[in-house]
Amino acid sequence: FCDKQISVSSEEVSGDTKTDNCDWQMTRKYTITDGCNTFDRTITYGGKDQSAPVLNGTLPGNITGQNSCFADADDSQLKSADDIKELFDDCSGIIVTYTDNKTGDNCNWTITRTYTVKDECDNTYTPAPTMSISGGDQNKPQLKDGSTLPTNEGQTVCFSDRAAAPTTDVIKALYEDDCSDVSVSYIDETVSDDNNCGWSTTYNYTVSDGCPANNITIHLPQSGADNSAPTYTGTMKNITQEGCTTADLPAAASTIDALETVTGLVFSDNCTAHADLTVSSSDGALSGDCAQSMIRTYTVTDDCGKSVSVGQTITLTVPNNITITGSNSSTVDCPADAVAPHTVTGRMPAVTDACGKDISNNYTLKTNATPITCRGTMSYVYTFTDCADHTEDWTYTYTISAPKVTLPSQGSQEVPCAIDAVKPEAPALQDNCGRNMDVAYKDSVASIGADGNGTVT
Repeated sequence: FCDKQISVSSEEVSGDTKTDNCDWQMTRKYTITDGCNTFDRTITYGGKDQSAPVLNGTLPGNITGQNSCFADADDSQLKSADDIKELFDDCSGIIVTYTDNKTGDNCNWTITRTYTVKDECDNTYTPAPTMSISGGDQNKPQLKDGSTLPTNEGQTVCFSDRAAAPTTDVIKALYEDDCSDVSVSYIDETVSDDNNCGWSTTYNYTVSDGCPANNITIHLPQSGADNSAPTYTGTMKNITQEGCTTADLPAAASTIDALETVTGLVFSDNCTAHADLTVSSSDGALSGDCAQSMIRTYTVTDDCGKSVSVGQTITLTVPNNITITGSNSSTVDCPADAVAPHTVTGRMPAVTDACGKDISNNYTLKTNATPITCRGTMSYVYTFTDCADHTEDWTYTYTISAPKVTLPSQGSQEVPCAIDAVKPEAPALQDNCGRNMDVAYKDSVASIGADGNGTVT
């Protein structure tokens, strides 16, 4: 009030000071004077840290895409409490703790680390910082060492007889996974070609470790073809029949049913239907001096061109039909001329067998002629035989003519008296065959005139 200058001074009263940030206290004594009067006043101040720690950095981001199983999830990349503590400031000491929460499965898991950041005065930073790391099994199932997929190419069977698809257990046993048990499911079969002569197909499977992203589809190719020729059972029936040339051969079978009938064999094929088997044939040359044989080769072919051949022997025997041409008789003067025909050139017939083969010399004299002394007939019987022992008899007959006699010339003689006309000596005569003739006196005829002249015959 006196317009004096007021001055204030103060000093800390040390005995009353508390330095704990969480409960501090300070007492200060103030001295106020205007130069005339002095006034002392003691004031006590108190408080505590009520502010949460302050973030002075950047909280770490989340980590994704770790390739590991749920059980093997690696949290080492998550920040430690000390790492987080370095990001905060506070007048009090900072205390950082955390808890981890692991969720999910092998396919998709997450570890979330929740940090509690507070100071020594229990002031907590909010919201609580978090950091996570996530991942899953990114490895597909793998074939075990030394294992190979059971493809089955080059099978020698029909399409319908192809190997069955391997069971899922067979495929499962070939695979392993780093996290889970492997499961296998059969998808389907993809047929590219079902032709027995060259077929191909594929069996398809899904191999899984339980994580759809890791599923693999495997394809097991199968292929094959009918490489087997038709087969047959039974015993071949060969054929023997009469004939001379290839024109006499039986017609070849051209269908499988006809072939089985003619051969006695039964044919089958592993792939081609019985009725669809084709038949072809070829004939060898006939050979043989008498009975002629040849081999007829039949070839049975399936739809894939595989074939089997069988040989059937066909034998042609000479038919029983001997042909004899030529004269079978003649007339001769004398029995001595009726000689065996085979002793006379050109007298035997021309003889052929049913196939036209000359068998003129294949004869035996079956019956010799019975001799006669005068006129009559004499016959020779021959038997001709062909190579098949067929026979045919041929008879040659001679007719013996009556004897022929040449008489001597008539004679005459003059005699003086009728009494001198005595019987002359009979002539010695032979017929044309040299046989002696019997001459008998027949009679005399006298013709004498009255004068004594005349003839006596």
